[in-house]
Amino acid sequence: MAKNEMLTFIKELKGNPKACIMTEPLWYIPFNLYSPFASVYMYKLGVSDFEIGVILSVGMIFQVLLALIGGIVTDKLGRRLTTLLADIMSWTVPCIIWGLSQNFWWFLVAAVFNSFNMISEIAWSSLFVEDCPEDKLVYAYSWINIAGSACIVIMPLSYFLMQSFDTVFVMRCLYIYSAISMTAKFVSLYLLSRETKNGIKRMAETKNVPVAKLFTGYKDVFIKIFTSREMITALFIMHSYNITNTISGTFFGLYTTDTLGIDESFLAVFQMITTLVSIIMMFTVQGKLNKLPFVPVMIFGYILFIGNNLLLIFCPQSHVVMIYLYSIINAIAIACVSPRKDSLAVQFIDKKERSRVMALMSMIMIAVTSPFGAFTGYLSEVNRTYPFILAILIFVITSVVILVSKSVKKLDKKEKYE
Repeated sequence: MAKNEMLTFIKELKGNPKACIMTEPLWYIPFNLYSPFASVYMYKLGVSDFEIGVILSVGMIFQVLLALIGGIVTDKLGRRLTTLLADIMSWTVPCIIWGLSQNFWWFLVAAVFNSFNMISEIAWSSLFVEDCPEDKLVYAYSWINIAGSACIVIMPLSYFLMQSFDTVFVMRCLYIYSAISMTAKFVSLYLLSRETKNGIKRMAETKNVPVAKLFTGYKDVFIKIFTSREMITALFIMHSYNITNTISGTFFGLYTTDTLGIDESFLAVFQMITTLVSIIMMFTVQGKLNKLPFVPVMIFGYILFIGNNLLLIFCPQSHVVMIYLYSIINAIAIACVSPRKDSLAVQFIDKKERSRVMALMSMIMIAVTSPFGAFTGYLSEVNRTYPFILAILIFVITSVVILVSKSVKKLDKKEKYE
């Protein structure tokens, strides 16, 4: 590729992958505006740490059920239509409910609707990757991160809003805006995309097949997953990342504001710093990182995650500078781990049964993860640092798995000699 690999890639990219990347800011911008404050918003409406954990766990239980049918729905209706319908159910509807929420029960109902995201993830991932060259997947996922970083343009707005108005009022406004912006994204992607070749094939193959019979096919898919070293590795890496991402995304805001005594408005600043560093990373070193083997880059990222959580745990009261440093390191770690985690999962999955394999893997992942919501909420009520200690243990275990994984090493050797 040319001097700047990332820019060259996006110029040459066409079809569904480009449509997915170009429309992504309409989802990422509102999501990144409200997500740093989500747990604080719930807490201010009287939801306890444990209840926040229960909401996470209940949402995950429904995700398990919906992930099971996600592959079938995606094959029956097609990647494109499934993405549109599931996205509206999982984001437009809950954003409206969050914006009107009064207590624990409102958030619980919203979590159930939000769990439809499992279906949209399966369909969207298939729409995104099935027409994208495998050797360019890391670049494609890196550009998804860049598209998400577009939120930095208006992120200072949430800081000034939090400084000027009541947190609950601002969050209600942000959620309603999110419902509008995200719906625009879903409709735009539907209009700009086309059904994938594999999607058309699967729609034809499953058209006259009863749903019950398609469910019985999961037995063979299940066997495939647990007899494949590659897919077991991908499942574990996805699972561990999902748990730690849930921990940091849910309890970081509560820990920094309620325990460390940092003003709530600074949560927007921390998010802005993370986003800015991500953009710099993507346009400077990410192209070079994409040429390196998976193992050293991912291990470096996990080492940063471990050090960063230790930094958070030992951060002195009201020490904003250390949280700035945390935000910078977190962005670098995500840039190292996230695109490679996604790329590994795609390359290790059976391509002929992509939607059903992804559905079953998602179901297994969420089923194992679901108890961590309530458990982490309980840990947070006992001591706000305990969720981050749990995250460190998971980072260490995942690093060991990557280091000893023959599948990842084999993939590294394959790419080296191609």
